[in-house]
Amino acid sequence: MAPFIVLIVTFLMFSLIGFFELPLNDWQTSLRLAIALMFLFTAMAHWGKRRPDLIKMLPPSLPNPNLIVTITGILEIIGAIGILIPMTSRIA
Repeated sequence: MAPFIVLIVTFLMFSLIGFFELPLNDWQTSLRLAIALMFLFTAMAHWGKRRPDLIKMLPPSLPNPNLIVTITGILEIIGAIGILIPMTSRIA
């Protein structure tokens, strides 16, 4: 639920900034920034106090759950960066 709240609040904040004719003057840019911040917010769980819970969620048949959680966190950060770069935003 918290990532959804981060998404909505940041989108509304960026949209409000755009409403006042500041740099974020279209909803796509506001939404792209909000999604990137949501990805960064969820990536923090991969190294924070929720890390043990993420490791427990993995099936025991998968090898090295610590590495898998770390890699997925890094991929979320790469995805957030990719969304912000116009050339890579569609791929991300």
